[in-house]
Amino acid sequence: MGMDNYSEQLQALSDIRSMMEKSTKFVSLSGMTGIVIGLLAICSASICFWVARVYPFENLYFHEKMYEIDTIWGMRPILFIILLAGATVLSSLLIGGYYTWKKVKKNKLKLWSRSFQQMIINISIPLIVGGIFCIALALQGAWDFIAPATLIFYGLSLINGGKYTLQDVNSLGLAEIVLGCIALFVRGYGLEFWTIGFGIFHIFYGAKIYIKQG
Repeated sequence: MGMDNYSEQLQALSDIRSMMEKSTKFVSLSGMTGIVIGLLAICSASICFWVARVYPFENLYFHEKMYEIDTIWGMRPILFIILLAGATVLSSLLIGGYYTWKKVKKNKLKLWSRSFQQMIINISIPLIVGGIFCIALALQGAWDFIAPATLIFYGLSLINGGKYTLQDVNSLGLAEIVLGCIALFVRGYGLEFWTIGFGIFHIFYGAKIYIKQG
């Protein structure tokens, strides 16, 4: 009887802890989100590699010849890449929202909970600041530092919002920051670092979460 009571008490404590965690943390992130976003990022990066190979990509950054090169579907290559990046970000948000909604529905939880609001706010602040910072870098012509800056600010946003969700988000954020810091000292390989950070890291993170969630 003593052992049975002890087991029941442990189970009760576990249930209480789970309820408290759900009330303070948004635990309905889906591992499939990370996997699909990572694959999408790799596909977009592959297109960018193709553009860089077919067109004189260095001219996009360093001098006025960027206005003399061929166009892609009637667009300058730099405009094509900007639109591709925007479409990738928008698609990632839609995919993340879809899988999160499915997870919330499956767990019979509220999507717009206080923990979800706190997570979004804390993630958004570094992302917005980082976006402004990267625009300033682009206007100053400091293209080599845009990729490292995006990785670093993205990592900071994950760590800032990670306290309101799964612990693995913090790990991903730290990995992005370390990668971004390395990229600061390796010029000319921004697209490769982007592919690793937003592609491979996301797939690894998503697979890890997916396995944990069963």
